[in-house]
Amino acid sequence: MKKYIYIALTVLIVACSSDDSDNNATNNAQFIGTWLGALIDSDDSAVTGDLTLILNADSTGSVKTIWLGLGNTETIAWSSTATTLTIDATDDMIFTYNFINDNRLSLTDLEGDEVILDRLVD
Repeated sequence: MKKYIYIALTVLIVACSSDDSDNNATNNAQFIGTWLGALIDSDDSAVTGDLTLILNADSTGSVKTIWLGLGNTETIAWSSTATTLTIDATDDMIFTYNFINDNRLSLTDLEGDEVILDRLVD
């Protein structure tokens, strides 16, 4: 009889467990697209450059920055959780994020610097 109880409990636990990959896919879907933003110097709040962030459905993308007149484009891999966006590049970057609306995104790095990005809508 005890064996049947253990089997029933095992089946119940497995049936009730969640699958994190579904949550990650849902989290990632909201980021897919091209995002544009201004780079702002945190010391004097002056706009010093532009940022183009492209996030593809296959968790790849690119970051193009123009900072103080110098341009750089880098290929990235990316992922998200319920609270963070991680961009794997030369320097891995972890941001907390907040969707202001469907087409406006706030990213804050670990030092507290924030960038507001607008989704490029076709």
